[in-house]
Amino acid sequence: MVNIHKGKHRGTPWKIKLIRGSCVTKIFTFKESCLYDLPVSEVNKLFGYSYDLLNKDTVRFGWKAVRDRIQLWAYFHKDFKKYDNLQTVLTVVSINKPVKLSLYTIDDITYFSIDDKVYHSSKFKKKYWGWNQNVYFGGQTPAPHDMEIEINENSNKC
Repeated sequence: MVNIHKGKHRGTPWKIKLIRGSCVTKIFTFKESCLYDLPVSEVNKLFGYSYDLLNKDTVRFGWKAVRDRIQLWAYFHKDFKKYDNLQTVLTVVSINKPVKLSLYTIDDITYFSIDDKVYHSSKFKKKYWGWNQNVYFGGQTPAPHDMEIEINENSNKC
C-alpha cells in the first residue's frame, strides 16, 4: 500500500531501486480516497522509470481523478521538460478495481499496456536498466487529503 499524505507530494514508502530489463508490470487498485476535486488539473505520477536519479528523461503512467473514476495517462519528460504533446489520456478505470499496467520497450518504442491491451506507444529509447519512479501527487499542487493506492509489487513479470 502506498500512502500520499495531505499536503505532500511523495507517496510513502518511497523506494529507490533499479529496474532491469525491457518491461515493468504492476497491478494497482485506487482506493476511494484517491478521488478529489481541485481547480488545478495536473497529472499525478503513478509509476515508470528514468535513466538517472535527477529524472532528466522519464516515461511513466500518470493519473487524475475525474468525478468518481480515475483517468490513466501516458506521461513523458525529456531533457527535464514535460512534453505536453506526448501526454495522452489512455483510459478511465474504476475505484477499488485492480488494473494491470505494463511499460515495455521494443526497438526504441515504449508501449503502455493496460490489462494486456496496448493503448499508446511513443519513440522513447529505454536502456536495459532504469530507476523506478514512485507515486507522486501533482506538480505544484500537493495532495488535498490522505490517499491510498494498493500496489501488487509481486507483479513485475511481463
